Amino acid sequence: MKPSFRSYVFAGLLVLGLLAGSGLPTMATAAARIAKYPTSFTLSPITSVELGQPFILSGYLKTSGGLPVPNKGIFVTIDGNKLGQTRTNASGAFQRKFSDLINAGTHTITVSDDIARNYYGTTASTSLVVTPADVRIQTIPATPGLAFEINGQTIVSGADGVADVKIGYAGRYEVTAKVDKYSNPDQRIEFSRWVDNTFQPFTFIQVPSNQTIEVGLNVYEQVGESFVDLNGSPVNTARISQFTIRSAQGDTFVLKDGTPQWIPSSRIARRQAGLEATPLQYSVINVTVDGSNVVNASQQRFFAQPNGTWQISLILYSLTIHATDGLFGSTVGKSINLVYPDGKVLNYPYDLSGSVTINNLARGNYSVQVIGAKGLKQVIPVALSRSQTVEVKIPTNIDLIILFSLGLLVVLGLLVFGRRQLVMARVRGIRAAYQQTQAAKAKLGNVQTPDGKSKLSNPEVIKWS
Repeated sequence: MKPSFRSYVFAGLLVLGLLAGSGLPTMATAAARIAKYPTSFTLSPITSVELGQPFILSGYLKTSGGLPVPNKGIFVTIDGNKLGQTRTNASGAFQRKFSDLINAGTHTITVSDDIARNYYGTTASTSLVVTPADVRIQTIPATPGLAFEINGQTIVSGADGVADVKIGYAGRYEVTAKVDKYSNPDQRIEFSRWVDNTFQPFTFIQVPSNQTIEVGLNVYEQVGESFVDLNGSPVNTARISQFTIRSAQGDTFVLKDGTPQWIPSSRIARRQAGLEATPLQYSVINVTVDGSNVVNASQQRFFAQPNGTWQISLILYSLTIHATDGLFGSTVGKSINLVYPDGKVLNYPYDLSGSVTINNLARGNYSVQVIGAKGLKQVIPVALSRSQTVEVKIPTNIDLIILFSLGLLVVLGLLVFGRRQLVMARVRGIRAAYQQTQAAKAKLGNVQTPDGKSKLSNPEVIKWS
């Protein structure tokens, strides 16, 4: 049979008795001869830290007599939970940096050393204050008054376009830009992107984080236009049928008049350092007045500023028309009809000088007709490419009568002169024939007969017709 437990106990007591009787030192006697010293911790205050930031725990372990306790194991807990451990150096000092994620609040840090051969164990505590993490959202460009929602909180960007919120717990959070709730009578915005290449109005962030969250916004400004001629004088916007502007990115807008319109003023670009708002420059492509373009394409450029007004210079000319009698140079008619490039017809009466001056005409092809002149109706084409004066010669009824009379006289003169030439030619012919006949008679009268008398070679009688 195996010996019982009581047998073992009895045997042990017997051995101890024998040892005591023999005078040899026992274990209890040896332990009584080893000195033990009480110890204490001196902890350095811990500066408060932000969520996610490391903190340093340091202090000294010494005996009650002020002697350092070297190479002693130190155990650290937070709120009763194990945090880590360290060890004292030869001077009894210890220090350790902790990078654990500790939620915001006031926590109790406790240090203790284990019981050693020569030292009693001891504990000490101190407080650790962890502040919430600061989450910062920066609008690009800086846009005040934009609301964001994060962790059930709504925050709004300030005058610098920054929205800050405190988060007390580490983790992953959704951030939403409430662009549809933005209200500013002088500006409109449109969501563009987040810095992490997210193109939806929401994104996810990790807390804590030491980076600013950037959100890009396309900004719209309300811009109006005014129009002036080459001399800087205002031009009535009612004459502008339409005009076209184009941004540097190729966005084209066709507008009807100078009424203020909302147009993009900037676009968001991703750079190496983050998001950047790029101002948009606009070029005036054309402005249509009376059916003709009155600007040189892309020559005038503008940026969209808040409640700005662009002053667009138009290429407009003046036309002076003076209608006179075709023969005598006197003013004729009472007014002129001007046909514009778009086909409309306007009537302009003469001024006191008998002329018509029309200002601010678009370059193009026009037609002029004098009204009230008694004579031939004429339509004179005018290609207007500069300011100019046009002299219109009108053949009046009197001019036509005079011209007809002169023509008739010329015809009669030609007839009379031609008849006279025919008569003179006939007279000259008769005279020449008569002279030839007389010459022939003289020649015949000189023929001598044998008896010395003259006689005719032809005794026949010469008849004249």
